[in-house]
Amino acid sequence: MSSENIDVYLNKPGTKVKEYHFKKYEAGTYVHYKEPCVSISKNGICFNTACRPYFQRKPYVILYFDEKTKAVGIMPTQEKHEKGYSVSTSSGSFSISAAKFIREHMKSYLKTGGPQRLFPIWDDKNKMFILDLKK
Repeated sequence: MSSENIDVYLNKPGTKVKEYHFKKYEAGTYVHYKEPCVSISKNGICFNTACRPYFQRKPYVILYFDEKTKAVGIMPTQEKHEKGYSVSTSSGSFSISAAKFIREHMKSYLKTGGPQRLFPIWDDKNKMFILDLKK
């Protein structure tokens, strides 16, 4: 059975008929961005493989927040900092667990509860990504 759509009608005695209208999910429809892309969830920040050149031999990041512009600065670094975050790698992407930072500075941005994708700007002078939360 490989129909594009499947309709299911369940009828239990003494109850209303429940209707379900399923659409076939196509695996592999994940979008791969060629430019740097950042996904934000309530628990952390994930960077796609296009961010790899910025993380070479830089296993830590320091996070900054501009209260006025509601922008986040993410600076990859070689040195471990007391207030910094370790970078985890998986399948070519990079992530940091930053639940407290997100809760304090980005909570209102995560309106839908799901991951949010942003396209960061690279600031070559300060060697950091800038996420504009107002876009």
